[in-house]
Amino acid sequence: MATKKIQKRDGRIVNFDEQKITDAITKAFDASLRSGQAGTAARLAAEVTSILEVEGIPLPGVEHVQDLVERVLMDNGFNRTAKAYILYRNERTRARNFSSQLMCACTNMTYPLAQEGAAKRVNPNMEYSTPMDTVLCYGSGGAKAYYETYVLNPEFARTHDNGAVYTHDLDFYTFTTACTQIDVLRLLHGGFTAELDHLRESGSSV
Repeated sequence: MATKKIQKRDGRIVNFDEQKITDAITKAFDASLRSGQAGTAARLAAEVTSILEVEGIPLPGVEHVQDLVERVLMDNGFNRTAKAYILYRNERTRARNFSSQLMCACTNMTYPLAQEGAAKRVNPNMEYSTPMDTVLCYGSGGAKAYYETYVLNPEFARTHDNGAVYTHDLDFYTFTTACTQIDVLRLLHGGFTAELDHLRESGSSV
């Protein structure tokens, strides 16, 4: 049975296009320093299509098609090209995850469930009640999404997400440990006032 449709990751159903498989394999050949393999790429793409037809899955998913591309590359001895293809897939997955995290963070800051914005109040130095505060939050949310996706060890990112370990000032991760910029002597002699909180002088009774 000829494959006419495939399902994208977001659930959309689109027309199956063998040329896209050919193009992806060609890019993998180029990335693995095996340029000039247009004919071979087309042949391997046709092999992927043949496997799909034999399987007879009514609506194969794009991930399944990409798995078949990897298998066909390795079955034909193009192990280095298969590795380049796998690395490309992984990078695209990270990019999609980053985009999803960023959009989710912006949505939560733009449309809070409660006016007080308690869920988004992560910095006591900000009121979160002005447009500028929200814009700054967009920057903070974008930085956190970037560090979780591209900088943190994936294991550490998971522990931060599930609350097992809290990475303080994650949005400053590659710049500075933000809170240590406060002069300790100033804190001990006179206290410190932020927008929403006050730390009294050490030893004072008031």
